[in-house]
Amino acid sequence: KWCIVISSEGYIDFGFSVSDKI
Repeated sequence: KWCIVISSEGYIDFGFSVSDKI
């Protein structure tokens, strides 16, 4: 499932998780 992830630098990026857990 698609999710929004924030990198350690504070940028917003899109990531893909194969599970419902973030």
